[in-house]
Amino acid sequence: MVGLLACSWWFGFKRVDDRREQYRQEMAQKSQELKDLEIATSGIDDLGRRIDDLRDAVDFFEAKLPREKDVQQTLRDVWHAAERNNLEIRRFEPGKVRRDSHYSEQPIKLEMLGDFEGFYAYLLQIEQMDRITRVTELDIGKIDGRDGETEAQMTLSIFFEPAALPGEVVSAG
Repeated sequence: MVGLLACSWWFGFKRVDDRREQYRQEMAQKSQELKDLEIATSGIDDLGRRIDDLRDAVDFFEAKLPREKDVQQTLRDVWHAAERNNLEIRRFEPGKVRRDSHYSEQPIKLEMLGDFEGFYAYLLQIEQMDRITRVTELDIGKIDGRDGETEAQMTLSIFFEPAALPGEVVSAG
């Protein structure tokens, strides 16, 4: 009788207990995986909003990129800003256009003379232009014997939307 009880415990109850424990471990593992999945997917709702925000930012910057045909007007604006601030332009030399996949860059070497305050106002006006510009080089020096007069050499880059190459499609953005 004791042997029968021991055999039934060994072959019946122990197997059921072992299987039950195995199921508990599997449930705990699946529960943990479900929690990990919920944590991993919790940001997906925000992902759509973030993508929309990034698209808006790209659209904003693309709007600030003039088309290649409009670059001449931007160059005129840069020239007229110097004139409005009473700066004498000694050199205005557009450089070679550098093309990237999403934009092109037109560097301009400038050499100017004038009052420091005028030059400062000029830089502020360039910074506030609707178009994206960047001063990549700047060298300012005082002109000897002329109080408040400065001489400046700078390289200003204007960014614009590249024209399509033959066979290339450019989005209308």
